[in-house]
Amino acid sequence: MPKKPGAATGKVPMKMYWGKADGLDPVFADNLHLQRVNDQCYLTFGQIRPPMVLSGPPKDIEAEIRPIVRIIVSREALQRMADLLSRNLKTDDRE
Repeated sequence: MPKKPGAATGKVPMKMYWGKADGLDPVFADNLHLQRVNDQCYLTFGQIRPPMVLSGPPKDIEAEIRPIVRIIVSREALQRMADLLSRNLKTDDRE
């Protein structure tokens, strides 16, 4: 008798697709911090907030990086992201 898909491994085949992202507001990020904790990777995206300088040449400027979102992914997901970004950059370089 043939086994059903996933019966031996406990895995069930599943089709996945992206839903609409229309309800998400795009946010600009110019900084990224990566922290690994065990097998999880914390990606924190941020925006630099330089101070307003009103007079004269500034000395010892400090600029805050304001965290805007933190995403936790597995190491495998991080590798897929890195591969995707690498392929995308290679495509852009050829154009």
